[in-house]
Amino acid sequence: MGEGLAQGLTLLNQAKVPHSVVLLITASWPTANGWAAAKAISNAGNRLDILAMLTPATANQSLISRLQQLAQVGGGSLYLFKTDGSDIQSIVKNLKDTQTIKDENIENVQLWHDAGPWFSLLLIPLALFLLRERT
Repeated sequence: MGEGLAQGLTLLNQAKVPHSVVLLITASWPTANGWAAAKAISNAGNRLDILAMLTPATANQSLISRLQQLAQVGGGSLYLFKTDGSDIQSIVKNLKDTQTIKDENIENVQLWHDAGPWFSLLLIPLALFLLRERT
């Protein structure tokens, strides 16, 4: 857990993306490295949100409490897995409610335009030619 969080922070630092959210999806107990990584994420100005993938058989109050504390150390929130998708809706709503900081250089970024569907149209005549009945 801690190694993954540390790697996430490293990637955020390399990308120079300030005020980001790291989403940890877990069903395990926090490790010592996890606590240190959560604190580092918070100290870097980011937030650690946790989605606990706990089933009724694996959920216990002490595990939920420890994950809640880990999220608080990381400056974020804990979300419990729900089968109806309300957990994801809560995460997305929380992301929308946070203040977005616009990077002035974003207009200079070239965006990828997917041309795959147009390419498939070019393959239709070839497919018809290959699949035609030979008489």
